[in-house]
Amino acid sequence: MTHQVRVRPEAEEDLEEAAAWYEQQRLGLGNDFLDEVLRTFSKISAQPAAYPVLHRDTRRALTLRFPFGVYYSCKRATSLSWR
Repeated sequence: MTHQVRVRPEAEEDLEEAAAWYEQQRLGLGNDFLDEVLRTFSKISAQPAAYPVLHRDTRRALTLRFPFGVYYSCKRATSLSWR
């Protein structure tokens, strides 16, 4: 069973800014970054309890290729919220 991942507007802005920064470093790197974040979302969706709790109900999943962490919490049995 996979869970729904919802991204907050502030987090979307962070992702857009990070992707733009990577794109300035090298053409296509911004898209590579977003692809990696989407893969991380997919892993979280499939196994939300697989990542460590950092504080109360907040967990963190690190991306593999980029120094970036996805912080999230499980709000309901079928929904996740990325901070």
